[in-house]
Amino acid sequence: MNSSEYYILDVLENNDWNSNVNQVDHLIKKKFVLLVKKEIDNGYNSKEELVSSGISFTIFGLLRFDSSGVHKCCGSSSFKWNASIDFNEEKFSISRDRHGFGGDIRIDRITGLQGHRVGTYVLHEIINWLKSFNLKDDEEKFEMKPINLTDFDAQGVNGLRRKKLYEDAGIMLILKEEGSGHSDPNNKLLNLKLNKNWQKNIRVYEGIYGFKNYMFELYQQIDELSKKRKELEKENKELKEKNENLKQENRRKNKNMYLCGFFILVIIISVLVAIYKL
Repeated sequence: MNSSEYYILDVLENNDWNSNVNQVDHLIKKKFVLLVKKEIDNGYNSKEELVSSGISFTIFGLLRFDSSGVHKCCGSSSFKWNASIDFNEEKFSISRDRHGFGGDIRIDRITGLQGHRVGTYVLHEIINWLKSFNLKDDEEKFEMKPINLTDFDAQGVNGLRRKKLYEDAGIMLILKEEGSGHSDPNNKLLNLKLNKNWQKNIRVYEGIYGFKNYMFELYQQIDELSKKRKELEKENKELKEKNENLKQENRRKNKNMYLCGFFILVIIISVLVAIYKL
């Protein structure tokens, strides 16, 4: 049985945020709008017993926000993560390869997306799916197929992010000095952990009602931003009027000072003339 669904990820700045934040600040903090396609593919034997299952998440970059405005996402604009579990072999995989053969999982296909906890979100969803089969005590028997890691993104901040991504999910790594390596062969399903840090800056809008709610919130954000713009325009107009009034007041004072100076000069000249005649 195959199934698929689409939903929206609203990605804000990579920091903690209050769900009660006003809509203008929400719009200002917005960084990406992503479309997610989730697919599940189950395999059955002749007795209609579930023997294997697979899940995939394809992430499409729709919009990117920065100080200059709204843009179409750069790069290839999509990436894919997969996971599978085989109940006969008692093995599972997490990889960008559909069959789980070795490939690491990456998000750098969408320019600028790294560091926004999107990888943490997808890995959380994959682990949550693997745990949903309620294997309980048998989780210790299920071995993880190896994830091979390259040295391509192992340097600097990217290397630290990659290591943290896996280890926060309970996936231990064996790395060489240059950054390449693989996952620990002793990783078991029992060891995997749900990391919910993505909730700090990502909102999920699922299904028809999710899309409806997202569009409604986006309308609210734009409407509040429009009201804020009108308020700023009003304040700007008032400031201009005050500035003009100050200019007129300064001109009046300057004129009065000029006249006073002129009268004082006339008086001084008159006094000097009177003294001269004496």
